[in-house]
Amino acid sequence: MKIIQPNDPIIFYHNHPKSLMSYAGEQGLNIPELRDLTGLDEKLEQDFSSKISYNQYKSLIETCIDKLNNPALGLHFGKRLMFSGHGSVGLGSMACNTVGEALDIIKTYKKLISPITVMEVKKNPNAAHITCTPAFEGGDVQRFFVEVLFSTLYHCFLQATKKTNMACTFEFSYAAPEYEDEYYKLLTTNVKFNAHRHQITCHPSLLDIPLTSSNPAIIHEIKSRASNLMLEFGDNEGILTLISQYIRQRETGYPNIDDVANHFHTSKSTLKRRLKDLNVTYTELLKDARLDRACSYLESGELTIEDITQRLQFSEAAAFRRAFKQWTGQSPSSYRESMKAHQQDIA
Repeated sequence: MKIIQPNDPIIFYHNHPKSLMSYAGEQGLNIPELRDLTGLDEKLEQDFSSKISYNQYKSLIETCIDKLNNPALGLHFGKRLMFSGHGSVGLGSMACNTVGEALDIIKTYKKLISPITVMEVKKNPNAAHITCTPAFEGGDVQRFFVEVLFSTLYHCFLQATKKTNMACTFEFSYAAPEYEDEYYKLLTTNVKFNAHRHQITCHPSLLDIPLTSSNPAIIHEIKSRASNLMLEFGDNEGILTLISQYIRQRETGYPNIDDVANHFHTSKSTLKRRLKDLNVTYTELLKDARLDRACSYLESGELTIEDITQRLQFSEAAAFRRAFKQWTGQSPSSYRESMKAHQQDIA
């Protein structure tokens, strides 16, 4: 595998970037001027396989936010994207039988559009979670990517299920921005900030809601085409995403940084340097993986604190309790009770 850099061409121009360019034009921006400001050559329009880098897309996003004077652009753009703005992934998800099947298509093949964020779907008897993990550290622009994904998912499924609203809670790990009211207008009133991760929480039955335009033939064709392309994009994921996935793939035990360096065919010193460039340490990535797993165990309610302590490789239950309180500000028991109450609210 290859650890990508922010200047590597990894994002298909004809998906999100071109859609954002078109949306900015609809909002009154001059497209030729926008191209000059961002360095996105018009020749990109002629090549349907053209890709741009994370830094180029970041420049486009920041320029559009500035020129449109719209800090909530991610939420509005997400609503505008809908299924058609996601190429074959959008077509495939729209043709699925249920919301859950569509999410599985999006989760599996989203990297064909870009590896900027990774989406995961977790389901237990009491609740379902759709999480979003950014692949790069990028300040406010990462907020844009999360807003786009969650706004797109919400409005796409409203359209595909012919519903006017869906009972779910949106959680974001950052503090409430100055345009907080836009979240309540474009998503739901159930929005929480300063959470421990970016996620949508809903009752698991929501994933069983049928879509109105299912077509098994289209799904088969999309999967066949995408499977061939997946080989090409297997190396094109952000370093943070790759490492996080490698850590999380183990049910028990965690790799040390030497294991990770060997896995990605690089040296320990090079890996540390690249993580430093992204303002993150391996210890922080390991902590995030353990926290994510701890929260999942606590939410499911199937394991005791002692069982979770052992699975997360803490020396004793007291050590796990101290660490969890430091990570979240809550004790494991309080977190479990709060999640149980939340799951009852959405039931």
